[in-house]
Amino acid sequence: MAGKCLELPTIYAFGSNGSGQLGIGHTNDTARPEKCIFRPRHQDDLDHSDSGESEATASTVTVVRKIVAGGNHTLILMKDGRVFAAGNAGLEDQDVKVEFEQQLFDVEGHVTDVAATWEASFVVVDRRRVFVRGSGAKGELGLGNGVVTADKMTRVLDVDDLDVCPGEQHADAKIFDIAACMSHVVVLLSDGRVFGWGSCRKGQLGDQFRQHKILWEPTRIDVGLPFQPQRVVVGRDYTVFLHGVWGEVKDLNEEVLQQPVNGGDTVASGWSSIHTLSSGQVRSVGNNNHGQFALANMPTILGLAAGSEHCVALTQSNQVIAWGWGEHGNCGEELDSKGNVAGRWNVIPMSRQDDATQILDVAAGCATSFVIGGRTDPD
Repeated sequence: MAGKCLELPTIYAFGSNGSGQLGIGHTNDTARPEKCIFRPRHQDDLDHSDSGESEATASTVTVVRKIVAGGNHTLILMKDGRVFAAGNAGLEDQDVKVEFEQQLFDVEGHVTDVAATWEASFVVVDRRRVFVRGSGAKGELGLGNGVVTADKMTRVLDVDDLDVCPGEQHADAKIFDIAACMSHVVVLLSDGRVFGWGSCRKGQLGDQFRQHKILWEPTRIDVGLPFQPQRVVVGRDYTVFLHGVWGEVKDLNEEVLQQPVNGGDTVASGWSSIHTLSSGQVRSVGNNNHGQFALANMPTILGLAAGSEHCVALTQSNQVIAWGWGEHGNCGEELDSKGNVAGRWNVIPMSRQDDATQILDVAAGCATSFVIGGRTDPD
């Protein structure tokens, strides 16, 4: 239909916001969810977002594919391939964005995935190429020895250019998954190959590369893996392939981690703790020094996200709860003397402006929390 407006999501955010990374129009931390503001580039979207409200209105269904965050910036990937960014990705000439502005990349193709290190942003195009923009001193850009800045989207990896070992079959391989934390990046290909780059001194890219301390460019790291990984999540000093861990995780309970993970289960990782949601229950392993571990008496959980040292969850009763390190408000208002929500959880008050808006999912970043909403249309 001519003139039809493209849909935009309803997202609420709370937590650390010194660089505007929540995209809520200012740079103050907040412990109560505030509605994110979107600034699309398409004229139909602009007309849509400026009619009746200064920000975009809710969509009939959620259009969010993925939310990722660095130290001071956030990326939101929509299902239609649009990418919105807020905050500061670490480049000196980049202005702080206090609203989610649509990004126009000088690359051909459709954005199919995103990732973020502390000060850099990655996009996957057509499931075959990885590009980066930002900065990083530990090889996390993947652009070669000593390259620590990229002021525009620069190609890091192209599946078509990768070397193939003799006797291996890699017909039409695609990028299956990408994950990043503070200073390392891991990419899974559909044929089972795994590539990684960035900091590796803790073994997070495999023990065979620990002595290198930094891998400055994409390097094949799956040699010696006893299985073909289907998913990957990363923490500050480790990489988790389902089922297996590389790197250092404090107080890791190997027996708990080796429990089966089904295809529909959620596995989320913070900086130092790993959480698995299965059949409404969450089990946690790793570091619990901020109360990151889920409690046994929690209500049935439908959605789960792990931030730097905290968790956010959606319950079966459509409540948002949070626990762990919450100094910046990312776990709500009630904290202990150390700035934590430990041994309990906070229920996050949601003051939705529209009764038709429902909470559909949650996301989390570096001391930031996000609530994804959608609207149920009676038609």
